[in-house]
Amino acid sequence: MRKDAGQITLTGSGCNVQAVLVGEVDLAAVQRFRAAHQRPGPIADLVAEHLTFIDSSGLKFLLQLQAANPGMRLVRPSRALTDLLEITGTASRFGLADATG
Repeated sequence: MRKDAGQITLTGSGCNVQAVLVGEVDLAAVQRFRAAHQRPGPIADLVAEHLTFIDSSGLKFLLQLQAANPGMRLVRPSRALTDLLEITGTASRFGLADATG
């Protein structure tokens, strides 16, 4: 895996599972996540403070996660993510957690 390859990981358990996005989230990162997590359980939060890039396949993945987890909140979203959500008109689909998480 290249040094700047993106990662999508799950942390926590029960009702407090977080999907954490790091680096460049593209089709390859999405495919790695799907291979490792065939059926992820409920996800409460999407943590994206260390996301540096996200392409259309990453956005599609996030929208699918949000559709499966309607209460999922964004926690400390990076500028790369907020810019993409604003440009695509999809920002309103996500709740934003307060600064304390």
